[in-house]
Amino acid sequence: MADSLVGTWELVSVERRAVDGTVTHPLGSAPVGRLTYTDDGYMQAILMPGDRAPFESGDIYGTPEERQRGAEHFVAYAGRYEKRGDTVFHYPDASYFPNWVGQELSRIIDLNGDRLILATKPEKAGGGDSAAHLVWQRRQP
Repeated sequence: MADSLVGTWELVSVERRAVDGTVTHPLGSAPVGRLTYTDDGYMQAILMPGDRAPFESGDIYGTPEERQRGAEHFVAYAGRYEKRGDTVFHYPDASYFPNWVGQELSRIIDLNGDRLILATKPEKAGGGDSAAHLVWQRRQP
């Protein structure tokens, strides 16, 4: 399998690079996230802004306003993965964004020691087309 990817990764930064050259940081300057690849071919990812406010209601489902605020820029999905050359393909069977379920998501890999950069092709995000550029650091046990 993709031995070099196996393990748990901590999110360092997320950039969105628009086709016009504009760069944004949709998860802010201190995002929180984990990406796990298992040796039996499964993966899971969760990403969110690091400054998310707690739900004042204390209810796990929150009020409609809390749910809307909590979902802003939240990304989570899981499924199989396959590494081919310098690309990893994710095949979500569960996703916060339902359009990804059953799809093939390609990520270009740039791996240097314990630093992993995954880049997407341009996709619709925030009303325009942009590519994601995610930097991850391998977590040590």
